[in-house]
Amino acid sequence: MNENEKQLIIKFFELKAKQLICKVWLAINQKPGYTNDEVGLMMKVLEVQHKLEDVEAEMFELLKANETFFMNADLQELANQQEFKVSFDKQKEYSKELLGYETTIEDLLERYSKR
Repeated sequence: MNENEKQLIIKFFELKAKQLICKVWLAINQKPGYTNDEVGLMMKVLEVQHKLEDVEAEMFELLKANETFFMNADLQELANQQEFKVSFDKQKEYSKELLGYETTIEDLLERYSKR
């Protein structure tokens, strides 16, 4: 695997981490309706939904531009390799960018399971 291919895989898993951060946060916080007291939460949900759409559009473009490579890659095997894992520090950086505070996917999943 050459350096360009490694960078594609890293970018893909970084986008997947961003996507998961948004989706789990939305699963925790999104509601069918909001009270007057929850207008701020509703605005945050809409903001995170918009950011999720941006992340998914970027992922789509990455996959479309490199379709042959990704169709032939064993992403499950690559996900298990340490060099392609998204670190907790990166997850905190992404969550700060997407949600406005630092957290990890693991923390979000734990919060979701306690709902």
